Amino acid sequence: MVASDFSDKDIALALGISSRTVRRNKHCDPKRCCCSENVSTEIYNYKNRILELVSEGYHATGIAKKLKEEGCSSAISTIRKNAVKFAKEYGFNISKCRKGAKLDIQKELKKVINNTVTIKKTDLIKFLWTNDNSKVEEIKKIYLKYPILLKIKTCINEFRKIFIKSSFVCIC
Repeated sequence: MVASDFSDKDIALALGISSRTVRRNKHCDPKRCCCSENVSTEIYNYKNRILELVSEGYHATGIAKKLKEEGCSSAISTIRKNAVKFAKEYGFNISKCRKGAKLDIQKELKKVINNTVTIKKTDLIKFLWTNDNSKVEEIKKIYLKYPILLKIKTCINEFRKIFIKSSFVCIC
């Protein structure tokens, strides 16, 4: 679209993003832009820690500073934005202006965190493909919450049996 001389505004409307984002990224190196996806996946590795900090009463900026101290390589603004997002997923409001969750909300959030299992899509696919049963309790919780995964696992096992049978057939 840039090569075809579309305006920033037209590109933004077509992609559903702001024209500022278009201006900022239209001449960037594609390798650098593609690598930025890894930043958001890194923050998901800290999701449980972020929720723990929310339950301890930290606000978004405090969480960002704490995670930076603990070695998170994401930018403070990225951590802060995702901390607010993760907290909202569980119905909690932690803006920069607040001191953190109230005491009764902290207790409720700790209960939610204890009953939460966070798993990345790649780990889920690996789990479904391999027959790794090392985390049986977590797997049971996941199957209860998402029964479709049990159907997918059954389908994969059936495929595996067919694949093994057909790989032994020798055509001469």
